[in-house]
Amino acid sequence: MSKFLVETYSIHKVQYVIDCKNESDAADTFVLESDKIDEIHQQHLDENIYGIWEISDSEFDAICENSVNGHLKEKVIYKVKYDD
Repeated sequence: MSKFLVETYSIHKVQYVIDCKNESDAADTFVLESDKIDEIHQQHLDENIYGIWEISDSEFDAICENSVNGHLKEKVIYKVKYDD
């Protein structure tokens, strides 16, 4: 069988509370200081496929070298079970 790299992106709804005079100030404050503001709630809404590529064993090894979970190697591969 072949290996395929499936890349996805996730969409989250994140909520913050900002105490200020108006909506515009809240938006400006978030844009300028979001790294200082704690979220109050987060909800995962969706995950979508960005792309799918067939990869070789050497490409898989290279991806693992630069990946957080790459040390798991074969354990991170989901193997489809077909009824043969």
